[in-house]
Amino acid sequence: MSSIRQAKRYTARVNEHQVSAKKLAKAAKLRAKAARIREQVAKHDAKIRSLQRKIADLERKANSIAGPPMR
Repeated sequence: MSSIRQAKRYTARVNEHQVSAKKLAKAAKLRAKAARIREQVAKHDAKIRSLQRKIADLERKANSIAGPPMR
């Protein structure tokens, strides 16, 4: 009787382990996807900063030529 109970406990633990392994794999996949998206955001942020720098340079040049804008 006890060997059947032990076998059931062992089976339950093995099943638990399989479920937790699947959950860990799924979590790893989601983390990888988040990392890829984070990379894309960083690239876009760099492009935006570059464009903002260009805008500021052009504004400075325009101000040096024409003076400050009239209000």
